Amino acid sequence: MGPKSRLLIAEIIVPAQTDVGEDLEAYWMDMVMLAIGGKERSEKDFVALFDAVGLELVKVWPAAVGTQTVLEARLKRA
Repeated sequence: MGPKSRLLIAEIIVPAQTDVGEDLEAYWMDMVMLAIGGKERSEKDFVALFDAVGLELVKVWPAAVGTQTVLEARLKRA
């Protein structure tokens, strides 16, 4: 990646906390992913993952409806 490059990831982010009336789709998908050996991540999990590979989270672009998001990451600034 170059200094102006961006990594975009389309993903479901598991909410940090469940509120009454919240869409539970992300939690259901987490259970499905666990059954096949995968894992859904929270925003905090993505920050840690990016940090481990020398990236930083720039912005989370949520969809207007639902739990789909696009995460924008870049190389960490020196």
